[in-house]
Amino acid sequence: NGAVLWTVLRHYRMTGSHLWLKGWQKDLTRAAQWIQRMRQKSGNGLMPSSLSAEHLGTVDQYFWDSFWCLAGLQSLLQINQDLRREDEQWLVEEVKEFENVLQETFDKIQQRTGTSLIPATPTRGFDESAIGSICGVYPLQLFAEIPRSFSETVCEIKKRYTDQRGFLHPFIHSGYNPYLTLQLAHCFLYMGNDQS
Repeated sequence: NGAVLWTVLRHYRMTGSHLWLKGWQKDLTRAAQWIQRMRQKSGNGLMPSSLSAEHLGTVDQYFWDSFWCLAGLQSLLQINQDLRREDEQWLVEEVKEFENVLQETFDKIQQRTGTSLIPATPTRGFDESAIGSICGVYPLQLFAEIPRSFSETVCEIKKRYTDQRGFLHPFIHSGYNPYLTLQLAHCFLYMGNDQS
């Protein structure tokens, strides 16, 4: 649902069709409410365990899901603004709470590991599957200013898990991965770093 909300905003920005966007308003709100319900059910405020990030491993509570859902909620706030609708207070609070939960989770990981690197899940160590977490940098661009933990994660992935052929992904879809290599390169470009 987060990916849908994020995509709808970008489609609207390309087409400029207010009429098209208004026709989807109720469904978009329901998608955001589903995200809210799933977070409440998970027990820790993140999105629940799933297999949606299947290229990262087996069922787990991936940051990938939480980042896409947060981006979706942020997108709905922008949609409401573009339609000159007053932001519903529950949505504003949901975005703030989600951002706070993520930051608290990162703080706990840092206390446990002694590093600010963002792994794939709150409980997994830092490995190649952390490539899923860089979606927060690109394409989602969750932050006006990229937090150091994210830029360090991008740099560490490049340092540890790439060579002249690209990003080597040993999990389920194993081998050199062109899509993930390009995503990593986009992250460096977005960060203003041309070392990719």
